[in-house]
Amino acid sequence: MDPDFWRTRWAEGRIGWHQGAPSPHLVSHARVLEGAGRVLVPLCGKSVDLAWIAARPGGPSVVGVELVEEAARAFFEEQSIPVHRTHDGPFVRYEGSTIEIVVGDIFEITTAEIGRFEACFDRAAMVAMPPSMRGAYVAQLRSLLEPGARVLLVALEHDAPDGPPFSLREDEVRALYAGAKVTRLGAIETETSAALAARGAREVAYEIEI
Repeated sequence: MDPDFWRTRWAEGRIGWHQGAPSPHLVSHARVLEGAGRVLVPLCGKSVDLAWIAARPGGPSVVGVELVEEAARAFFEEQSIPVHRTHDGPFVRYEGSTIEIVVGDIFEITTAEIGRFEACFDRAAMVAMPPSMRGAYVAQLRSLLEPGARVLLVALEHDAPDGPPFSLREDEVRALYAGAKVTRLGAIETETSAALAARGAREVAYEIEI
């Protein structure tokens, strides 16, 4: 992942992956996250999914990790959530009441900075990774999750030759999460990109029990 690539996309407003409403997969399969006291949202951007999860019964604590500080700032401004900004070594923390966004490289963050989580919602992180980085990404994610944690993963399947977003098919998901229980939950046509939709792109949700 090239940090400058993503910072440029945000600076130019080219954030076609951002959705103004909660992910349909999140709404349909929220039970995957139920009972978790802490939920991790990697590469969260300014996703409204953060607020939707935090507002669920039981009020889980939600922590997003994001590479671009502008995205974190925009989230709290657009959600009208009071926030406290602090520096923590190489990271910048935006802390609201039940939502926190840690700005920095997800590959460098450890449990010392953010602790462990009982659940994870991954809608736009895995598909942002080129195939060569996926193994390291999953290993990093698992290092931040409690044994028995559940992941709600939204993958994207398409026949475009490149990305991001990159295509991620079921056999790859199962190989990457070897040793975990992987359940395919369902698929819908993507609404995030007309170009990808024209190629028959669809989002596929998985429940992964670590």
